[in-house]
Amino acid sequence: MTRAHECPAEEDEKRVDDKSVHESKIGRRTLSAVWICSSAMHIGLGGYVGIAIANKQNGIENPSHPEKVYSSFIRFGREALQHAHIIKCPEAPGPSDIDNILKVSQELYDLRAEPDFDRFEIAKSLELDLVQQEDLDILQKEIDQHHHDIDRLNVIANDFTVSQFGIAFQFIPHMNDSNHKALKASDYSKKLKIFLNNLAVIPKELATIDVLDTIAIDANNLKYHDKEEERDALESEEILGVKVDREAFTPGGKFYWYGNKITLSVPNMTNPNTLIHELIHAVDARLCTENRFGDHTTFNSERAMKNLNPEGYGYIGSMWDDSDKYNNELFVRRYSQRNGKEDMADSGTSWVMQIDIDKLKEGRVEIVDVKQLVAANWLNNIAPNLAEYMSQISRHFMQK
Repeated sequence: MTRAHECPAEEDEKRVDDKSVHESKIGRRTLSAVWICSSAMHIGLGGYVGIAIANKQNGIENPSHPEKVYSSFIRFGREALQHAHIIKCPEAPGPSDIDNILKVSQELYDLRAEPDFDRFEIAKSLELDLVQQEDLDILQKEIDQHHHDIDRLNVIANDFTVSQFGIAFQFIPHMNDSNHKALKASDYSKKLKIFLNNLAVIPKELATIDVLDTIAIDANNLKYHDKEEERDALESEEILGVKVDREAFTPGGKFYWYGNKITLSVPNMTNPNTLIHELIHAVDARLCTENRFGDHTTFNSERAMKNLNPEGYGYIGSMWDDSDKYNNELFVRRYSQRNGKEDMADSGTSWVMQIDIDKLKEGRVEIVDVKQLVAANWLNNIAPNLAEYMSQISRHFMQK
């Protein structure tokens, strides 16, 4: 009896032992899961903080905001994939691309002479999205109604750009005058009306590319926001041995590659050439982002422009060097010689605002014209026939 009685006890002890072993396995799994989750959380938090720090270093406002961190994460990821050649930058256009660009441009050029020329119908036929005229009429009335109040005008502008293009509008007041007394509201309202009208001529496809979050107007005329130009000036003074007149080279606009922002000075906010120039920079960055992982740029635009220059006409790397190598058969203007990115932006702006279709139709194509066609092809990577539309419609309707 005693022996029989002891057997269940041994079995119970065995069950207890088995149970404890089972619970121990669950504990290890739980600890492993907790460790993995904790590690992932620390890595994620570290990555978040790292991107926020990078954003701050690159001058991005609200650098730790989730949207800013996410946007930079996507951009860094795209760069890494480009660097690994998983994502390839678009190639320079071939003969068929150029032929198609010239063909469609000529058709639009001919249409522009028609008495019932309508940019909205043409944009629709090209499957491009424009701000509608009724929305523009409402905007004009609101600006006229509040032409005396700069703060209210900026709210109106932001509401318009956010609703129509998905990008924010920002006004940077004069650093010595927070009440905007240095800028007359009546003058600003006139400039703002022209700026928003010019923006409305541009198809939404171009303005909403994912590297552009904000368009800003700087009442300081970018004098306090261009450290790169300041460093370049100091270097040029040292290299060239001459005093640089920086006031003469104050930029009218600036695209911040990692700030997702275009900034225009108040005097240049009505200049369509400045606006288009900075937008071409944004297109360039969107299609092939600057490489921060190595010494060599991944800008296909830079390589394409550089390869078109004959020997002896390389980029001078500075806007301050008054080089005697400028040649208008190679470069749109002297500033285009600075680097491939500026050459691309100038070529794209020249295509949109100054292209001579008759010259190209007659086959009188120089290197500078080929550069314009390369820039046009870059625009068409955003939306088909975007370059053709811009070259004939924007130039016709934009005003200074």
